[in-house]
Amino acid sequence: MDLRTAARRLKLTADEVNVVKAGWAGPQRRMPRQGLPFLTPEFVADACGEVGVSQDVIEPAVAAGKRVADNEAASAFAWYCHDRLYGAGGNDYDGAEKWPSLDEALGEDASAFYLLVLLSGVPKMREVNAAHGVPPQVVKDTMFDVARGMGWRKRRDGGQGFGIRVRDLAWFANFIGCELYRLGRLQFQFSHFYHHVHVFRHTSGTVLTMCDSGLHIDGNGLRVRKDDKEARGVWTTELTVGDREITGYPILPTGEVVARKISLPTSEWRQVIAHGDPALGMHMPGGKPLTHEGCGESFRRAIEFFPKHFPERPFAGFCCESWLLDSQLEGLLPPTSNMVRFQRDVYLLPIVMDNHELLRTVFHTRNLPEDLSKAPRDTSLQRAILERLERGESLTPRAGGCFLLPEDLNWGAEVYRRQDLSRWVG
Repeated sequence: MDLRTAARRLKLTADEVNVVKAGWAGPQRRMPRQGLPFLTPEFVADACGEVGVSQDVIEPAVAAGKRVADNEAASAFAWYCHDRLYGAGGNDYDGAEKWPSLDEALGEDASAFYLLVLLSGVPKMREVNAAHGVPPQVVKDTMFDVARGMGWRKRRDGGQGFGIRVRDLAWFANFIGCELYRLGRLQFQFSHFYHHVHVFRHTSGTVLTMCDSGLHIDGNGLRVRKDDKEARGVWTTELTVGDREITGYPILPTGEVVARKISLPTSEWRQVIAHGDPALGMHMPGGKPLTHEGCGESFRRAIEFFPKHFPERPFAGFCCESWLLDSQLEGLLPPTSNMVRFQRDVYLLPIVMDNHELLRTVFHTRNLPEDLSKAPRDTSLQRAILERLERGESLTPRAGGCFLLPEDLNWGAEVYRRQDLSRWVG
């Protein structure tokens, strides 16, 4: 089907048409003439079972598949989406975030539509996992988070809807596309080292991180946006990696940038990871408590799992960005807190953080009531935050990112925190 006809029938806006225009023709030429196999009742029911979707979702999903199959324009777009995610145009996960919601054209079937698109990758998932010898239990654990995500949507809609929103499709496609695996408490995703730093190791084993050039740092050693009008004492980092020495601004394992340029001799220091290098992105899914022991076990499993099952995809380290890595939590929670213990076992890094992120995540709002006595105090973190605010102190996000190198995994030993960096940093 030509894009103009499909756009008219699916009620796409001009901007939505522009999103899919460049990649439309190729998938349409490759589209099966006898209908889409992933919309058949047998396929939908089987794929739902593979992912572990609850039984009450399977029947309406099968019915939605029939309706999409009978809608020529919806079928054409479903094939386009499948091809971009899993087919010849594959792994366009970032592009999927910009696809139209289809709410106006498909109504209640819009979220079911993207569920069907997501499940269309199940055969590829089976093929990849079989070829790499991924244990069935790992597949089951990984799929649990997909099924749970759909269940969350049902609860949000008061039990009236099922499926996924288009903005969540790209995330869940990582699971079906075998780009992410859950190993115990944590999830690990094939990625690149997305932090703008260079990490060096001394001949003694000591690890020290230096900022990339061009980062904007405030007077407290925290990263800020260039146009942040509230930031004070902002300066810009520089980094030079020469034949004989590395010159730049170091980052302490607690996540603060030191406002003093230092030099490291290349005869003693070697780079072990930098922006763009292969890495495993680490995620902390909700649900069960984030126990310190469980996190350590997940890292140990990852170090064994990925080289064994995906030797063709080596990684230099683990990296993460999360509100759970906001280092001001260390001043709000006791040292026995799981979040505090996690932070102390990784090398924290500064990222640009939203000043409202902690409130939004902990209290589910950007702004607390003017009368703080009316704010919820259901958790120890909520109480700690409110007590700080009641003392007249402010909340200032700190750090927010981290890395961990596989060779430094000695969970509970606080390897990076216990280093003596005074010889180089002062």
